[in-house]
Amino acid sequence: MQPPASLDAFDIKILVYLQREGRCSNVELSSAISLSESPCLLRTKRLQETGVIRGYHADIALEKVGSHVIVFSEVTLSSHRPADFRTFEDGIT
Repeated sequence: MQPPASLDAFDIKILVYLQREGRCSNVELSSAISLSESPCLLRTKRLQETGVIRGYHADIALEKVGSHVIVFSEVTLSSHRPADFRTFEDGIT
């Protein structure tokens, strides 16, 4: 496991802002965190390259897409033999 990244106050501000506004431009980000554009871009790229920022994602409003259901289930098998696992897996697909 890698040690945690060393982050300063500007790094934290970048992360907090990008969590809310992931599609913002570097100009908007630098203005929002009160840092000039070049250092802001360098810091953001470093956070990406070191894996602190893994990516940018869309927050989908599932209720707008259609009806959906989330199901949680627990299954208990009476035996843990490989053949029983295969039978169960074949039955649920």
